[in-house]
Amino acid sequence: MVSKICAFLVSFILTFTAEVLNKSKSNSSISVVCKESYNIDIAHSVKDFLGVSSVSKSKSIYRTIPLFYENQYYEFIIENKGEYEISFWHQNSSIRDRVNAVGRNKRTLSGILNFGSEIGFSEFIIMVDGESFLEICIEIFPSKIDYNDDYVAILNDVNNEIYNLSFDFLKKTYLWSSIRDNVGGSLTEFFSIIKIIFDKFIIASDTVIKSPHHVLQKENQIVPFHKLKKANSDTLKWLAKRPHNLLMINEDYIPIKALATKKSICFDTFENRFIKYTLKTVAKKLEGVKANYIKLGRKTDDNIIKQLDSMRHEINRRLEFSFLRGVGDLYTLNSLSLVLNMAAGYKDLYKYYLMLIKGLSLDGEIFKVSIKDLAVLYEYWCFIKLNSLLKSKYKLIKQDLIKVDNSGLFVTLSKGKKAAVTYENPQNGERFTISYNLPINVLPTVSQRPDNILSLKKHRSKIKYEYIFDAKYRINPALEGSSYREAYQSPGPEEDDINTMHRYRDAIVQDSIQGNEFERTMFGAYVLFPYKDTEEYKNHKFYESIDKVNIGGLPFLPSATKIVEELLEELIEDSPETAFERTVLPKGSYDYINSIDFTNRDVLIGALSKSEQLEVCLKNKFYHIPCSEIAKARLPLRYVALYQSSSKFKHNTGIYYYGEITLAERVKRSDITEIPSSRNIDILYYKFHVKEWKKLETSIKPKELRISSRLYTNMFLLLNSEYIPELCIKSKEEYRLYMELKRLSSSICVSVSDERQDDWSTNIVLEGSRVSVEDNMIKVYKGHRYYEYRLEDFASKPRAVISRIQRFLREE
Repeated sequence: MVSKICAFLVSFILTFTAEVLNKSKSNSSISVVCKESYNIDIAHSVKDFLGVSSVSKSKSIYRTIPLFYENQYYEFIIENKGEYEISFWHQNSSIRDRVNAVGRNKRTLSGILNFGSEIGFSEFIIMVDGESFLEICIEIFPSKIDYNDDYVAILNDVNNEIYNLSFDFLKKTYLWSSIRDNVGGSLTEFFSIIKIIFDKFIIASDTVIKSPHHVLQKENQIVPFHKLKKANSDTLKWLAKRPHNLLMINEDYIPIKALATKKSICFDTFENRFIKYTLKTVAKKLEGVKANYIKLGRKTDDNIIKQLDSMRHEINRRLEFSFLRGVGDLYTLNSLSLVLNMAAGYKDLYKYYLMLIKGLSLDGEIFKVSIKDLAVLYEYWCFIKLNSLLKSKYKLIKQDLIKVDNSGLFVTLSKGKKAAVTYENPQNGERFTISYNLPINVLPTVSQRPDNILSLKKHRSKIKYEYIFDAKYRINPALEGSSYREAYQSPGPEEDDINTMHRYRDAIVQDSIQGNEFERTMFGAYVLFPYKDTEEYKNHKFYESIDKVNIGGLPFLPSATKIVEELLEELIEDSPETAFERTVLPKGSYDYINSIDFTNRDVLIGALSKSEQLEVCLKNKFYHIPCSEIAKARLPLRYVALYQSSSKFKHNTGIYYYGEITLAERVKRSDITEIPSSRNIDILYYKFHVKEWKKLETSIKPKELRISSRLYTNMFLLLNSEYIPELCIKSKEEYRLYMELKRLSSSICVSVSDERQDDWSTNIVLEGSRVSVEDNMIKVYKGHRYYEYRLEDFASKPRAVISRIQRFLREE
């Protein structure tokens, strides 16, 4: 592009070339303001010049296709062809300092410009003899996202989620036990807010008036028999207690009068009283604003007075000419109902009430960051959107994004400062936290600070499962002929960002429970990058690597959140076993896991015949059982655990103690002197001597299976079972399947055919359906229907198979 200022013989040449992933479909513009007449030529390479319009004599706007993109290099040249002192100025010093005098006579200013990740309008000023002479304003477009769709959606998401969190904060923080008129916020602040939201406030009020919440109310009345339209059970009870109101006519009893019950709709509910209170409070506040405004003694603005009167009139009209007129007054606000939190109109009015009475003043670094700094904005958006996805499915417990000080609400989200939000899974009560900028300093090497960390604590596990979601506003476009294209075929995250994920997982460690070595705490790490073609990306190597090593990249934009949402759900819903198997373990770990032999039942669960036996066994470190109860094939046994029955131990039912067997003796019953017996003294018993009795961290409860004599299990099941039927699970696959299904429903159980037999069979019973593992297949029986799934599919993608089982069980 060449522009000549003919009178002063000054010209500048702007040359640009850009390779971008997302070419914007929007139109752009270049505005030029000059103190004197000029002409401008558009280079032949810019074919889509769309025209020019003159705003004034000195200013023109040239409409073009988008020409300038973020993170691209452009050559900027100014040629001085006159005798004037020419200089260049830009608001951004890093751009300003790049344009310098070049050439032998220093009469040309030149520089290579890169706008970084800043987008929007950028203004250059050409100074002639120290005064602004020529101003050129260009528009910088994002190269990785769509300007009109994704960029605007990111801004909207950030604003909406921050304000939603603010409303949640107000609801949880400011719940009053009694109603007060002066809750907070000045009248000036009140008027500033009501002007903005009044139309929405009225729309919400009309929604309530059109569809008000109501209850059915019974009204009893004594009426003559001929006026009784319908008798019910209350009528019969009333007559039974008052037989003198009955007359016998032709051998039939006819009542003289009776109790009539009339049902009517009643609008005088807590919710409607609250709505009436809200409208009256706002009207009263408007009256106060008007009175204070007049008291100022200054010349009043009639428009403000009319606006205040109009608002008050609109509210009073709805109070006088709707069902609210017959609703009583509200005196206390003890709790909030689902109607106020969820019902159309009620929810919005409650939100506006909080804003108006408390006042809503949001401040924080996130609102000071230039919306042009897209890299920082994307980082903020990723954390906020992750929370938005989680909040839609899980219960928000606490957050420190929104805090309060004397100036109002303060948003703590800021680059370099940590923030955290805690949620609860309503299905199983597990809590988890997503943290932003959490510093991890206590490390053997250097500290680390990932963008977002999801921390999960699962039932029955001491391990904290942590996953990194690192926002990177970078993408390799996989241009034709590039090495990236040859390796991966399609756009995706940069290789060094993937390497950073490996670094995070290897660097972030903690002391092991034993204290003599370190262990990883990060089970997975993922790059979040701006890309919207999720279907194409599913064939990318860095997406497939997530299944293999739990490290990779995830496309994340307002129009592409599904993949991230699905992974979040999988990580949260995973059982500890599945979460453990997602990560890459050190060599030998898989051998240990696979070495658990479910067929080797070397743990004896022995029932206690009377309550006194427990104290004797614990004190003398032994357990005895008739030899006839134990088949020779079951020997040798390595451990014994004690079962306390409900008939002998009442509330302390289950398995509490276990110990390692050091010696197994065959003795007569008469030789067991610790517990003397006068019967069956010559019968042979096994006397198992125990090294020491240990108490289980969590006792194992009966739940539909009680041990009459003995049961066999293994040490893994003994230490990881919650209920006794779980001790009978016969394979690793059945155990994994049971634990995954158990996280979905508390009504699940293991059905055992006969635990007294050595060849018992087990089934998983879930909501009236039966699930079993047979012949390398998972078989699900529901009524007369039956479906099966491959066990190898469950081993590789457990959550996908569980979801399919869920869908099958929900089908009518």
